[in-house]
Amino acid sequence: MIRKIENCSCRDAARLLKRLGDGMEPLSPPIPPSAPDSRFRPFSLRISLNPVASFLQKNKAITIDTALRFETGVAERSAFLKRTIAVRLHDIHGNPLGYCGRRLDPVEIEKWGKWRFPKCLPKSEILFNAHRAACFRHQGIIVVECPRGVMRLWQAGFPNTVALLGTSLSSAQREWLEKTPAILLMLDGDAAGRKAAEKIAASFAGKTQVVTHHLPDGFDPDDLSDRQLRAGVDRYRFFSL
Repeated sequence: MIRKIENCSCRDAARLLKRLGDGMEPLSPPIPPSAPDSRFRPFSLRISLNPVASFLQKNKAITIDTALRFETGVAERSAFLKRTIAVRLHDIHGNPLGYCGRRLDPVEIEKWGKWRFPKCLPKSEILFNAHRAACFRHQGIIVVECPRGVMRLWQAGFPNTVALLGTSLSSAQREWLEKTPAILLMLDGDAAGRKAAEKIAASFAGKTQVVTHHLPDGFDPDDLSDRQLRAGVDRYRFFSL
């Protein structure tokens, strides 16, 4: 039986039986199955998105032209982006990474949060809109949490806006932002946004000028009108282009 299982000679079978009898490991222990490859693989293909969506135009006042510019909309043929508003992602240098989706189903949002990201997405290497805003970096950069805030501020006349995709700041994001003479933090008007703004501002001490604009309680930048956004930014003349 041992010879059949191990496909070995009589001598090797006898040695194996002796080792097993002595409480030792077999000569050739089974090789554990390989761990699944968890590395992120960029998705560079462009998905067809429908920019006409109630969530964009009615809820967030994002025009069709803006949706087309930022490659956001409904991915009607993507299982991963089903029941979301998709937006295309690039790394800081402008290389396409794929898509994330803003969930629309309240039940799914309650269970998993507003955003669906690809597995192992290197969020620390993303500063949404950085590749478009890079040419304005010498004039100052506005920082928000979410891509929708970038789109709304762009509509209001501020293409020098980037998003963190959250409230944390990575070393790669910090390195990119340190090259601007001034930063305007316009994070969400909640406890997490205010705490993050304080921490981020402190991290730039002695490196570049940082100003924090506090939004009303419960408001995100994309909840404000264009007039309100312009008034907020124009308070800090340096950031008006």
